[in-house]
Amino acid sequence: FKQKTAYEIRLSLVGSEMCIRDSDEAAALDIGPETVRSFSEVFSNAHTILLAGPMGACETSEFATGTIELARAMTRVAGAFTVAIGAETTRAIRSAGLADRFSHVSMGDRAALEFLRGAELPGLVALEP
Repeated sequence: FKQKTAYEIRLSLVGSEMCIRDSDEAAALDIGPETVRSFSEVFSNAHTILLAGPMGACETSEFATGTIELARAMTRVAGAFTVAIGAETTRAIRSAGLADRFSHVSMGDRAALEFLRGAELPGLVALEP
C-alpha cells in the first residue's frame, strides 16, 4: 500500500488523464484532454479567468498542448476578462498565436500575483508623485 500525497489525490479528483508522466516517479509533464474539458467547464461562465502558470513542462513543445488548449478555451469564454501570468505561460500562448486574444498578458510571475493580492510593489511606489 503506497500512501498518496496531497498532489496525487488532487490530481485523481479531476480525472484519469490529469497528467502525462514519463515514469511513475516523474513530475507531471502536461494535462490531458479530459482535464482541459473539466477545467473549461469550470470557467465557462466566468467573468474573470487567470492563468497563472503553465499546466506542465510547456517549455518543451511536446508538453505544451495542455497549456495551449486551456488558454484557447479561456479565449472562447464570451465577455470574460482573461489574464495570463508568467514567462513560460506567456511564451506558450504567444507561440500558439493566442496572446492577442487575452485581455492582459504579463511576463511578471510573482509581481503580478502580488499586485493582484494588493501588495505594495516597490517599482510602483517609486513612480508615485
